[in-house]
Amino acid sequence: MERHSTLYFTDGKRTVDFILVYRKSWLVNPDKISKFEKFVDNLKTGGFVLESGHFTVDPDFVFIKIHAPDDLIVIYANLCDVDLASRSMAYRPIVKPPPHFMATPLTDPDEHGGIYERAPESISGQAPTTITSAEKGLIIYKILTRMKYGSNLKEYGLTRLCKEKIICDYFILHEGSYEWTESGSLTDRQLLAKYWGNFKCWYKAQPMFLIEKYYGPEYAFYFAWMEHYIKMLIIPAILSIFILIYGISVTFSDWNVRSKEICQSEQIMCPKCHYLKCKFERLKSTCMMAYITSLFDNRMSIMFSVFVSLWSTVFMEYWQRRQAELQLQWNVKDLPYDTVTRPEYVTKARKVRYLKNSNIEYHYIPLVDKCVSYTVTTTTILLMLTLVLAAVLGVMIYRITVNVILLRRSEDKIIVNNRHIIASVTGACISATFIIIFKKLFDKLSFWLTEIENHRTQYEFDNAYILKGYGLAFVNNYAAVIYIAFFKGKFFTHPGDMGKWEEFGGLGSDICDANGCIVDLSIQLITIMVFKAFMSHGLQNFIPVLRKKFSHYKLKVNRETNLTFYEEEFFKPNTGHYFLIEEYQDMVIQYGFVVFFVAGFPLAPLLAFINNIFEVRTDASKITKSFRRPICNKVTGIGAWFGILQAITYVGVVFNAFVIAFTSMFVELEVYTHTKHRLETGFYNFTISAYNISDFVFARKHVDLLGHKLCFYPGMRYPPNHPEKYQLTPDYWFVLTMRFVAIVIFEHLVIFVKGILAYAIPDVPENVVGELARKRESTRLS
Repeated sequence: MERHSTLYFTDGKRTVDFILVYRKSWLVNPDKISKFEKFVDNLKTGGFVLESGHFTVDPDFVFIKIHAPDDLIVIYANLCDVDLASRSMAYRPIVKPPPHFMATPLTDPDEHGGIYERAPESISGQAPTTITSAEKGLIIYKILTRMKYGSNLKEYGLTRLCKEKIICDYFILHEGSYEWTESGSLTDRQLLAKYWGNFKCWYKAQPMFLIEKYYGPEYAFYFAWMEHYIKMLIIPAILSIFILIYGISVTFSDWNVRSKEICQSEQIMCPKCHYLKCKFERLKSTCMMAYITSLFDNRMSIMFSVFVSLWSTVFMEYWQRRQAELQLQWNVKDLPYDTVTRPEYVTKARKVRYLKNSNIEYHYIPLVDKCVSYTVTTTTILLMLTLVLAAVLGVMIYRITVNVILLRRSEDKIIVNNRHIIASVTGACISATFIIIFKKLFDKLSFWLTEIENHRTQYEFDNAYILKGYGLAFVNNYAAVIYIAFFKGKFFTHPGDMGKWEEFGGLGSDICDANGCIVDLSIQLITIMVFKAFMSHGLQNFIPVLRKKFSHYKLKVNRETNLTFYEEEFFKPNTGHYFLIEEYQDMVIQYGFVVFFVAGFPLAPLLAFINNIFEVRTDASKITKSFRRPICNKVTGIGAWFGILQAITYVGVVFNAFVIAFTSMFVELEVYTHTKHRLETGFYNFTISAYNISDFVFARKHVDLLGHKLCFYPGMRYPPNHPEKYQLTPDYWFVLTMRFVAIVIFEHLVIFVKGILAYAIPDVPENVVGELARKRESTRLS
């Protein structure tokens, strides 16, 4: 039997629009049997046509195929406030085709081509003339979530049926196989698999109209936002390459006085640990780090951070314009607010009130119960944040320990000279691993905590879940980077201060070398971004395959087993209601890396651009080929993520200002060249201080061996022969003041220009404004 025939009932005419799955072994008591039978009877009474079929490999599983006639769908669409595309008279603007090299038969159709003739309605881009399978699936799902199955008012909906183990699964079908055929009509799934969910099309424009038709506006908005993000990243990615080229040219030129001074210096640097075998090193041992620092810590990087801060505003403004166009194109501009009460809310809301002057009752949760639930939520989140900070602390102690072990025990000069990079890279890998582990934990925790709060509507629930998830992800992903950028070395006083070594595993003595913390920050960022990208793409490609194979193994399915199409779909993983939230979260976290720390790592936009080109095709491929078809949802945009992205654009200004002022050497260099010396010659003598080696109790035996009485360390403190030895000098306080002055100037200047840009770029394009005005006028006249 052809698999495509299983998309229909046994009569070969009526389509399978929805699938319910139950297990006969679960219906063991009269109560469950009664509820199941009443639910099925109500479906039949509601006009749905049902047909049952046993599972090929396990007769305990039974599939209920549901068909909804078109006239019934029209009635239910009105009840569910779903505007059918085939019956909508809304204005649909003409979409301009992309450039020829980016076009496919879907985005720039040839009406006389063979592909067009095999799927004219799908490729034309015009509004569907019939009810689509996605719309049918959505409307049936909405009805099933409200369908009664018991005498109690709370006994309704698929969610409760699944929780009571009466129904074990449900899903809608893809439109047949995604495998390409050379003859006959083509399905939307085949077209999307070949021209969208295919890595060969990585540079091609996405067929947004067909994505919206097949997956609905919720998924279409995600991929439209991804497309906009990738396009907007092109200019920063190209500029980041030029910044790198500029850094290389400066690094290996005569202008790089700072690095040459370090490489030629004979000054002895104080040990970074407080053990007998800790070694004194010359400043020139950090020669390579000095040259690497010059790649990123230069004036062009500062200018680039200003550009990216302004770019983020342009990015958001033009996304608003794009979103407004898509809202009009997909007819979701005036989508009503979701006020339907969640079944889970009714279950837990045991108190009942009556509306004034009516007999209408509604369920509510007492204020005391709300306070308890929010207390549990707040306490749990604080505990999780403490756990993340403890993990970050552990990684920092690990870095210090590795530095000390390599310095004390390694005889290989290459390892000793590069121990800082070894510790940084391995520490960053551990941080990235913690991030991935905590992400899985926090996703489940955020959902559980949001369920405890028990919001009334699905819209409120989703927003609360998104905010909790992003809040935990923010700390999880950025905590280690923020420590390196803003706190590393800030608690260090001077060598010989044993208290700093003994507190928190020596964290107080964790300092950057004389070149600053830019290299540490860059290593952390590049490791996390690349490590997460590889892990993400690997998991996304292999986990669905492994889950399917495990399901086959569990139910003893082999290659010879002839499964029907819907049975094959049953084995595939479900996207679920929160599939896109995880995708959005990953991209928004990445956007934060680009916007927050570009002053310290200018290559972040380039890495994000490369990753996202693969990400969008990976996501397209997996939902088209590896996952079940998601239920189409009508939304007006990217939801709560828009507000989070807006906040990131402004927080990014603050972060970059602090990176410039406290992480890079920019402020010290400007102070030195304008107050001490017009050239950069002698700059590092300005940033380091002397320490008497004899003050090291454990280091006295090294004095004769070294032939030096002084060692040096990063900091601006008085020398040992001064009455206020090892105390902070006026230069330190002056530089600190200039740091804050730089922050204020940077913030106010950039935010002022951002405000001008936001005002100058209209949120809604003129063609959309005109069409909305026309619709309002026609509505008024009618």
